[in-house]
Amino acid sequence: MLTNSFVAGDEVVIRGTVEDETGTPVSGATVNITIAGPESAELSSAPSDAAGSFEVTWVTTAPNKKGNGGTATGAYSATVSGLTASGFSWDGVATTISFAVDP
Repeated sequence: MLTNSFVAGDEVVIRGTVEDETGTPVSGATVNITIAGPESAELSSAPSDAAGSFEVTWVTTAPNKKGNGGTATGAYSATVSGLTASGFSWDGVATTISFAVDP
C-alpha cells in the first residue's frame, strides 16, 4: 500500500506476495481479505501470478452532492483472513494493515 489515507469514493488497492515457508513465490493462490472498521467487507483476489503477486480492490462510495451517504469515514484495517493454493496449506498467520477513509 503506497498510502494509508483515502477519501470516500477512492479505490483502496491492496497488494501482496504469497510465498511458501522457504520464501518461494506461490502462483495460483487466492487470498481472502477482511476489511473492518465503521463498515466491513470480504474480498477475494484473483489467483496470484508466477511471482506470487496478488491484488484486491475495495471500491468505496463517495457521498452524494448534498454530502449524504457514501462510505463511512474512520479507521479501517485489512487482514488476510484466508488463503487457498493447490498443494499448500495456509499457516493461519494473518497480516494486517491499517488505513483511514477521511472526509
